[in-house]
Amino acid sequence: MAVDLTVVFTSAQPGGFTTAEQPPSPSSGSVTTYAVEAYPLDDAWVARTAIDVQAHCAAHSEYLLVFHGAGAAQAPHLGFAMRAARRRVSGYVFIDPQLPTPGAVSDWPDAPVTVVLTHDVEPGLASAATLRGWTVRRGEATAAIREIIDRP
Repeated sequence: MAVDLTVVFTSAQPGGFTTAEQPPSPSSGSVTTYAVEAYPLDDAWVARTAIDVQAHCAAHSEYLLVFHGAGAAQAPHLGFAMRAARRRVSGYVFIDPQLPTPGAVSDWPDAPVTVVLTHDVEPGLASAATLRGWTVRRGEATAAIREIIDRP
C-alpha cells in the first residue's frame, strides 16, 4: 500500500473490540491500528469519537473505519466529521451491524463499504447491504479486514 493507513476500531459496546478482532500489524506497508474508547451510543458519540481519532491518529493518513453492531448506524455521521476535519476515509467495515439509515448524510458512502457477518443474523441484513451495492462477507472479521488492508 503506497499511502499510510490507520485502521480505526470504533465500538458503542462495553469493552469495545477485543485484540482477537483486531488484525495483526502487516509485515509490509505503513498500517497502524487504533481502538477508540467505547463511548456510550448517545447524541455525543460521533463528536467524542471524532475528537478521539484526531487526538491519537496521524493527520496525513487514510482511514479504514471499522464499526461493530449498533455503532455502524453512526458511520455516515462519523464519515462526515472525518471529511470536515480533512481526514480521508478509504473504506468502512461493518461487523454484524445495525445498518445506517439511507440518506442520513448526503454524499455517503464516500468510500467502499464491506459488511462482515460473523454469525447468523436477521435474514434481510445481507440482502439490504447487497442492494446498497456493498460487499458482504461471511466469516471471521479479522480475515476480512486483513484482506481489505492488503488490497492494492
